Parts: sequence; structure tokens; C-alpha cells
Amino acid sequence: MFGTTVEGLEANIERWARSHYAGSRGVTCSSYAMLAMSILSDAQEEMAMGNVETGRQFINRAKYVLSQKIWQPGGCRAEWDR
Repeated sequence: MFGTTVEGLEANIERWARSHYAGSRGVTCSSYAMLAMSILSDAQEEMAMGNVETGRQFINRAKYVLSQKIWQPGGCRAEWDR
């Protein structure tokens, strides 16, 4: 589904968010949103090169970020709804 385990994906998400998208306030909702967009760009590139399965896995990773990091009740959605 992701090309890795859920545990591996979680660890990578946190590492990527901290190292590439964290600002002065640390990892924020925007960090996860930027990460999801980056993953979707990677999926597009993979599919353009004919790597459909890898592209599909990247899309599933982006969906995981959106569903587990942004849209969970009490998560980023609550921060943005204020």
C-alpha cells in the first residue's frame, strides 16, 4: 500500500516534516500540508516516468498524511477551524 510499513511511514513523515518543513514554531499543520503536496509531486514524476506502482504508493502516502496528520479530530483541522 505505501511501499513500507505504517510504522516506517510514520517515522519518515515526522523526519521529513522536521527536516524540510518545520519553521520557527516547529512542525505545524502547514508543515504536513506542504509535505503532502511534495509527496503528490513525487507521485506525478514517478507516473510520468512510467512507474505507476511507485506513483500509486506515493499517492497513498499523501493520503495518509492528509487523513492522519491534518484531518483527524483534535489535530490540524481543529487548529484551522479557530
